[in-house]
Amino acid sequence: MEYQNMSSRWSFPELDGIVIREETGEWSHGSFLYDLEAEEPVREVWHQARPSEHNQNSQDWERWLEYLQSDVDAGPTLVETSKYEAIKNLSEIKGRQTAKKIQGYTEPHGNQKQWDSKYHDIVTRYFWAPSDFDLKSIKLNKEQRIYLTEQGLIPRGQARIYARAGGAIRTTLDRVHTTEEPLNDILNIFLGIAPDNVLSSMFFDPLGFIEDGVIQSVGREIADRFGFGRSNVTQPDGFLLSRSSAVFLEIKTGSNSSPSQLLKYLALAVLEEQVSGRKRQLGLLFITPRSEGAHFWPQLGLHGPEIPDGHISRPGGTELNPHVSSILENSRKHMESVASRIALAHLSWTDLVKQIDAMVAATDQQSPGGQAITRLLSGLRHAIVCHRRTGAGHLGI
Repeated sequence: MEYQNMSSRWSFPELDGIVIREETGEWSHGSFLYDLEAEEPVREVWHQARPSEHNQNSQDWERWLEYLQSDVDAGPTLVETSKYEAIKNLSEIKGRQTAKKIQGYTEPHGNQKQWDSKYHDIVTRYFWAPSDFDLKSIKLNKEQRIYLTEQGLIPRGQARIYARAGGAIRTTLDRVHTTEEPLNDILNIFLGIAPDNVLSSMFFDPLGFIEDGVIQSVGREIADRFGFGRSNVTQPDGFLLSRSSAVFLEIKTGSNSSPSQLLKYLALAVLEEQVSGRKRQLGLLFITPRSEGAHFWPQLGLHGPEIPDGHISRPGGTELNPHVSSILENSRKHMESVASRIALAHLSWTDLVKQIDAMVAATDQQSPGGQAITRLLSGLRHAIVCHRRTGAGHLGI
């Protein structure tokens, strides 16, 4: 697919973050940040666009032909744009075909993307608009050999300098599908929208909990809730809270867990009970790529999903967050109480996707509410199976 505008003389490729020059018919990927390691700025490569089908200007077509015959970037440019469009279109086709195979699932709007893709759109949007994060362009004054912002010199100690490595949006989007944090972001969006019965089935049932009350998803507001202020003390991957229950989620896509992470969640449970009172149900659910739980518990210093008596008294050389150490020292009895009451459980990402499929199949597709829940579940499913380190890719988009 290409950018088609009947008022335009040119046909520009449809690429993420493309920058165009309408008058000259040129386009670029548009990386305008400088490489701070080099004396010269990163070269901005501008490619010639193909004249549109209705273009009858012979000079434009001659310019296009000359570009194809003489420019060293012509061949790679054509291959890159064609490959990009083929991959994108093929992915969308396969996604629609696979989605239709899920029992009871219908896609009411045909080619509509899953909602998790909107997260990728946001990443792309800010990739090309760093100024929205107050990141200013930096230029090299060759005579003085100093870097300048629009406001002038960069004061020492008052600002940090970052450089975009490579400048390709493909590299950034590739990280979205290989690192843990973007998947965690999408999961937290899901937790903030999903209805109580969905959250209870997905994250309370594996712990053996029965929860029929209102469930709240707590995100970064945890800093104010526990009095952390602006300090980057600790953050759970997911935190679901009701009047009688507190459930923490810890997700993994590649890295191992550790005894210190277990103590971190015990400390968070202590803080929550200090804020809202003793909970009837405390839980910690781990979601990892592998299905077998037996390999996982030793990473926490445990033999299974139970914390033995006296376990927190012998962390055994574990490096602890200073705030967690303070809670362990000042609220040891409370932490021991939490350790004796908290339920631990383990799920694989594959298990979670299969659970999502079962829930979608059991949802009424004819009701507006059922359609909304289906789209919500399907978006989370899409994010999980498209991530390259969840181990769930074999289940299909």
